Amino acid sequence: MSLDARTLVLFATLIGIVLAVTMLVLRRGLPLSVKGVSAWAVAMLLQAGGTLAVGLRSVLPDLMLLPLGNTLVVAGYVMQYVAVMRYLERPYRKGPLWALLAVVYASTFWFTAAEDSFPARTAAFGGVCASVLCVVAYELLRGASQRSVATRFTAFVVIAIALVMMARTAYTLSLGREARTLFSGDPMQFAFVASYVALGIGSAFGFMLMIAEKLRSELARLATLDPLTGVYNRRTFGDLAGREISRASRLGTELAVVMIDIDHFKSVNDRFGHAAGDEVLREFVTIARRGLRRPDLIGRYGGEEFCILLPDTSRLEAVHVAQRLRATVEHAEVAVHGAATRFTVSVGIAHSDRTGLELDALLREADLALYRAKALGRNQVVSEPSTPWLAHSGAT
Repeated sequence: MSLDARTLVLFATLIGIVLAVTMLVLRRGLPLSVKGVSAWAVAMLLQAGGTLAVGLRSVLPDLMLLPLGNTLVVAGYVMQYVAVMRYLERPYRKGPLWALLAVVYASTFWFTAAEDSFPARTAAFGGVCASVLCVVAYELLRGASQRSVATRFTAFVVIAIALVMMARTAYTLSLGREARTLFSGDPMQFAFVASYVALGIGSAFGFMLMIAEKLRSELARLATLDPLTGVYNRRTFGDLAGREISRASRLGTELAVVMIDIDHFKSVNDRFGHAAGDEVLREFVTIARRGLRRPDLIGRYGGEEFCILLPDTSRLEAVHVAQRLRATVEHAEVAVHGAATRFTVSVGIAHSDRTGLELDALLREADLALYRAKALGRNQVVSEPSTPWLAHSGAT
């Protein structure tokens, strides 16, 4: 049985190193938005080192190896917690984690040097590991979306490891002084250790699935959203607007399309630089989103041009929305090189009561109305190419 136990330790060490190297290689090809991969790789290396230290008990003194080995394994679970918090982009405090490792080292040292007790060491080690793993599982489940199968899978594997840890602790304590270690031929100890080695591989596999899931989400986001402002890009806006128009056609409802252009945007770039222009675009989107309802769609249609679709909206309601947006933008300030600057927008509106429920016709009408607003001096709202709603005097 001793040979089998050492084979298990060697296998666990090698598989931990292989998984860690795999994750580190994988990390090099991932975008910066996918976080926590390096921390999980470090966790695997720490656990491999801790397992190897325990496996060398017959070579070096227990007082040297057991406190080191147990602390490294616990440090591995702590790093898994760090990896999960980074993956979920949540804050965490490092101080309590260092304190926990100090407690593990001190307790293992005490129950090896002052009072050599395998059950006490197992209880201290298993209790701390199970507690950390339960926190990891809690954070994973708290952060899992309804569709995040990989996150829930990883959480359940982590819970399973915690349960094995607690079962081993209970079994060892129940035997008291008769409890035997993994290397003393106890088949139950071997089964417990083999179980959480296998489950540890499963948790690493689960975290890799989480990485793949987040990468797919990131690629989908890049394919649908404008990277600068976070609103829909032109293609996605067109697709979603087409679906909304189909819905309006089925239900017999009306809608409006609003085209917006930031006035004199080129001069902002020329005077202050492109970084300032980017800030103006982001500020406009922030203002626009505050004034829109949940069903409303907004997309970046061109460089400084945006398009909004307002479902279930009359022409007059669309004008009010556009006027409120124009007025809010006019009085907003953007910090550029430490100084506040202002900008305005011109707005063109098209409504289904004139064009019908055809996206191309609505966009053409809105574009003509926008052209009219700019021709009349900018900072205006025009709901038909021939009828402006002036910036300061309301409808004319």
